[in-house]
Amino acid sequence: YSRSRTDRPSMVHFEHFKPAMKTKDTPNYSFYLNIIILGSAPDTKSSLSDAAATEQAPPPTSTELVVKDSSTPEKQKNNLLSPNFKNNLFDKMGEKAAAYMAEKTMLSRATNALTEIVPKLVTEFKTSIKVQQRFSSGPVFVLEVSVLPSSIVSLVETAQGEEAAEKYKAVMAGLEFLNCTESMKEVEREIVPKLIDQVKQDLIKMVPEMMNEQSKGGKFEMDCIALEDQEEARWLYTFLEFNAQMMKDAKI
Repeated sequence: YSRSRTDRPSMVHFEHFKPAMKTKDTPNYSFYLNIIILGSAPDTKSSLSDAAATEQAPPPTSTELVVKDSSTPEKQKNNLLSPNFKNNLFDKMGEKAAAYMAEKTMLSRATNALTEIVPKLVTEFKTSIKVQQRFSSGPVFVLEVSVLPSSIVSLVETAQGEEAAEKYKAVMAGLEFLNCTESMKEVEREIVPKLIDQVKQDLIKMVPEMMNEQSKGGKFEMDCIALEDQEEARWLYTFLEFNAQMMKDAKI
């Protein structure tokens, strides 16, 4: 996944303005990106082949038909450990075990892919954001994304282009020259939430694409939800409670 910002007009650089500068009491802007692995993406070619095979398969012959048990109720009464019953039970257990191992393998692949892409996400945003994995449980992974106050100019450039970044630097340079500290804070408070909204939308699109590119062994179906700090705890607890109930219901 790559982002290109080409064919933009060159702008006059304000060499005396320091992009790394931050105003006093600059807040730390951050949010949480929740990544939910829903399953492995279906193999389109395989699905089409299976469907075609099903359509072309001939009807079963008389020797392939299931023969019903004609024994009397008395004979069936103590027959719970009959071969048919045991086979059905073991088949069910085998299916559960296979599903468990498949999910475990899938989540292991997801963990590895996410670990690989985190530094790449930072690079995509020209190190103007900090990304840390804060939590993982089952199919849920939580990243904390922080916008670094010292890198707002870089973030403006990444999110809105070079022209917007140069205009931002010009405004802040003028305010700094006039010693308008409060006005600088106000501009920052006005622009950063808009930048964060853009970062959220970019990450919601980028993370699935990059994880699927990085994944070895198949792609994922996933969803991404970006939430503010005050919304995160309630969402996470609700989701984990729901997931725990689903796992409980899925037991044999």
